[in-house]
Amino acid sequence: MAKTYGKNAIAVVLTGGDGDGSFGVQIIKEKGGTVIVQDRPTSQDFSMPETSIKTGDVDFILSLNTIAPKLIELVGADRG
Repeated sequence: MAKTYGKNAIAVVLTGGDGDGSFGVQIIKEKGGTVIVQDRPTSQDFSMPETSIKTGDVDFILSLNTIAPKLIELVGADRG
C-alpha cells in the first residue's frame, strides 16, 4: 500500500495486544503517508498503539470516536 499510494496512504493502528503494526507504520512514513493511532484511554489493549507511537512516526493519537472524522478530513483534503 505504501509503495502504491505513497503520501496518500493512511495507516490506522487500533487497540491490540502485539507490536506488529509498528513495521507498517514505519513504511507508511518512509513513503510520506499519514499514521493515526488509537489513544490509551479508549484502547482495551494499548500494546499495538504504544509500539507504533514509540517509532516516532505517528501523526495523530486520537480517541476511537475521533478517528473516523479525522479520516474523513484527511481523505477530503488535497493531499496532492
